[in-house]
Amino acid sequence: VHLDPVRIVTINDVYKLEHYSQFKTAVCQCKAMAAAQDAVCISTLNGDFLSPCIITSLDGGTAMTAALEVAGVDYACLGNHEIDLGFEGLGSKLKALTKCKVLNTNVANPELAHLPRKDVINVGHRSVLLGGFLTEDESIYPPSTMPEF
Repeated sequence: VHLDPVRIVTINDVYKLEHYSQFKTAVCQCKAMAAAQDAVCISTLNGDFLSPCIITSLDGGTAMTAALEVAGVDYACLGNHEIDLGFEGLGSKLKALTKCKVLNTNVANPELAHLPRKDVINVGHRSVLLGGFLTEDESIYPPSTMPEF
């Protein structure tokens, strides 16, 4: 039985820009090796990429949002600290992304309605469904930023 390989380079809780350079190197190496092996390589960032971050407290998330694109992140999902920006600010920042898809499978706030709920990648003859789920543990959110699930 031949299985088509998939490689996932992943990172989470990125609060400093300098961490993205190593991630970018790993993504580039993985994608080069995947191409040579007829494999699929994707990169993911699994939450907490805008906040808490000193730079975000100064620019509202502009630099950290741009870093997703430069670092080669294919897919991201929301972490509980992204909600710290408020839904309007968060939705506005994420609209600026053109290369990185932020998947939002379970948050129903209208400010995030433009985000895709899922994506599908093809790995050989198989389809792989990707989703981005924010924790529904309401005890970690302040009442003013409670997501709608």
